[in-house]
Amino acid sequence: MKKIFLISILISIFVASCTSGTPTSSVSNVEPELAPTIETESQPEPDPTKAPVLEEAVLYQAGDTISHFDGTTLVYIPAGEFTMGVEKGEDNPKTAASTDEFWIYSTEVTNAQYAQCVATGECSLPDIANNPNYAETFFASHPVSGVSHTQAQAYCGWVNGRLPSEIEWEKTARGPESDIYPWGEAAPTCNEANFADCEEGRSTNVISHPDGRSFYDAYDMAGNVFEWVEDRYAADAYINGQATEGEERVLRGGSFASSTEELLAYQRFSAKAEESRNDLGFRCVVDEPDYFAPMCVQAPIQQGHSSQDFDLNCPVPDIKQTSQYCHNGKPYINIEINYTLGQFVDFDVSPYKGCTIIGEPGNTGFAKYACWGDQELVPVSLSISQDCVAGELNPTCGEGYEFDLQSQTCVYKGEGENKNSNQCPVGYAFDSETQCCSTAEKESYSVSCPPGYYLPQWNGEIMGSTCFTMIESHTSGIGYGSCTIKDKPDDGDGDGGGDECVPDATGGGCP
Repeated sequence: MKKIFLISILISIFVASCTSGTPTSSVSNVEPELAPTIETESQPEPDPTKAPVLEEAVLYQAGDTISHFDGTTLVYIPAGEFTMGVEKGEDNPKTAASTDEFWIYSTEVTNAQYAQCVATGECSLPDIANNPNYAETFFASHPVSGVSHTQAQAYCGWVNGRLPSEIEWEKTARGPESDIYPWGEAAPTCNEANFADCEEGRSTNVISHPDGRSFYDAYDMAGNVFEWVEDRYAADAYINGQATEGEERVLRGGSFASSTEELLAYQRFSAKAEESRNDLGFRCVVDEPDYFAPMCVQAPIQQGHSSQDFDLNCPVPDIKQTSQYCHNGKPYINIEINYTLGQFVDFDVSPYKGCTIIGEPGNTGFAKYACWGDQELVPVSLSISQDCVAGELNPTCGEGYEFDLQSQTCVYKGEGENKNSNQCPVGYAFDSETQCCSTAEKESYSVSCPPGYYLPQWNGEIMGSTCFTMIESHTSGIGYGSCTIKDKPDDGDGDGGGDECVPDATGGGCP
């Protein structure tokens, strides 16, 4: 973390009145302010009869980072002006705006992070209908979805933070030059964002798109999932100020199902506060990043955020057709896929109804599947996503921590910037001997991984203390010709079908 240390002298005679140092946001031509001022107690004026006091002031630079206790990386956004909205926007006219300094999550809150809060009792479970993979290891580093505005507020409160204001969110996304996309002015591609054109159809790991980071190094400010912000929605908020009433809250950022138009950083959306969706998550702002004491134990992690930091053995899946036939008036194809054991494979077979495995990978590494449909004319397109698992990372610990070989964790050694704090999050207790926060329970929240990484689990139990990551996804496609029932000669059994092949659970009956 870059710092500039300055010695500031408090002059005993003031030429202007004191003001509070609390972060604020404002729009220059709007009263009241679009984003609320956070009230704190004003500092008392110094006694002019006393000698000047020397204080050490720490200034941060744009893009500086701090690790928070839930594993996230906070990025620093400096105070200053920028332009929000767009020329002639209906609910977002071009407007000069300003914010005070603040720290914001560099990534959307993940399933794994949210689970830490649930484990302490401070957060309630997401709506599983809108986040069916919430508890699965593979999706640990995906953004949490299926959470309402109230649930998002609860998590941010647990980390001693809050949801960002709409102005803070847009400034983080657009940067000081007010770019129309987080990465600049160029139209989005799948290198920068997960959106409808990428045909993922779901969220991805929160660090999957490093090319799409904003000026301030924030990921997924466009695409992946929409994000709750604190503000109530009003179409005239840029003109008449932030709404104080209304059921709907503002959403920003677009999702995996969004068009390129919805990814524009100035676009505004809304949803009822109690609503939850499979494409809606959040991130937090933390006003006091050094509020909590250090965690006694952290998971080791290799430095760097990007998946490009890792040398992966992740070949594109090899797909081949072995047969194509019809049975009982339905078309079938048999395929073989060569993939590394243990990797997640996601099928997209159109217009086929599904696939079943009819042969486990043997020494050749090929798995055999039978796929079927319910149409006579079936020009088939098959694509498969293979999600590669990074190998074990070299154990590296953060500042103030040492790697403990026996426990395979990073143990706090009494150093670090917030070492003078004795405050701990709910679920943790301050250890006066070691001067850090610990938990007696061996739960998933006792050791945190940075967003994009996860602790391996088996049957719900943590299986180690080293953070892993999954890199998504290599896709291979192959198109098959049409299979029409009448194209196949009748084999004489009276069903009108050709080559007989009935896949079953044992894998028998198929060539």
